[in-house]
Amino acid sequence: MIDAFNMRQTTLDQLEIVRNSLGELRADRKFAAELADDEVTCPTCNATYENGFAERFEIALDEDECIQLINELEEQLKQSNSKLESVQELTKSAEQAAIDIEKLLSKKRKKIALQDVLRREGQKDVSTAIKLEIDEINLEIGQIDSKSESLQGQVKELDDRKRAKEIKGHYLKEMQALLQTLNVVNILEASYKRLDCTIKESGSDLPRAILAYYLALNTTISEFGTSTICPFVVDSPRQQDQDDENWETMLHYLRDNRKTSQFILALVDDCDVDFGGTVIDLKKQNQVLQKKGYKSAMDEMRPLIDASLAPDA
Repeated sequence: MIDAFNMRQTTLDQLEIVRNSLGELRADRKFAAELADDEVTCPTCNATYENGFAERFEIALDEDECIQLINELEEQLKQSNSKLESVQELTKSAEQAAIDIEKLLSKKRKKIALQDVLRREGQKDVSTAIKLEIDEINLEIGQIDSKSESLQGQVKELDDRKRAKEIKGHYLKEMQALLQTLNVVNILEASYKRLDCTIKESGSDLPRAILAYYLALNTTISEFGTSTICPFVVDSPRQQDQDDENWETMLHYLRDNRKTSQFILALVDDCDVDFGGTVIDLKKQNQVLQKKGYKSAMDEMRPLIDASLAPDA
């Protein structure tokens, strides 16, 4: 009965989702049809979108797909209701059978109730089952304890003072070398000595000091870390009016000294420094998405969208 009820409830939830989507599509088509212009400007991103017959026709096609899916779900709901009614009838029969069995068990023969005999046998079965379950749980506890001891040993190694001192020393050495290379000379050691420090330099030295800090962290993690190295992302590092010499030094050091699995750099001027890899040139202002990539992206996403809307999803 629970399975039948859950199937019915799932179908009802899916119907509500599709009906809401249909309502939104109809509202979109009505809004688009009432607009006088063939182009619409987004108030958020300032991008311009077509508002022609093709766009409204595509919305209408989506409406038809929703209507078709609603019809399928309504048919599935009828089947779920029928199955639930059938299970409820079986449940009533089972309840009546239980009443009849209870009457039979209450009859006594030679002053011994059949119900008492069955209860004792049932208790034996329950005791055996509980014992087996306890043995399984004790086995799992033993495995967990063994794993816990192993993990505690690893934690102890990571908390070792000698190792911590080595890591901090490596970071400080890298940071000092980077600051010198990137021509940051006026920053106090006390402001960057800790691994969890906050760089408080000012002026054009600040971006270079921050870059030195994250590069020092990156090399330290690469040297002592045991997990997968995440991508290293640098977004618009030329801040605070960096002069050409410092800017070119930053670019060369980023190219030659990073230690990571993947490097992503967003900038306007690369001073003809060749970083290798793939270059993505964003030609249109105020937008990243491009119309020419819509079809390939939709071809990739459509199976996932259809699967999420499927009745058995």
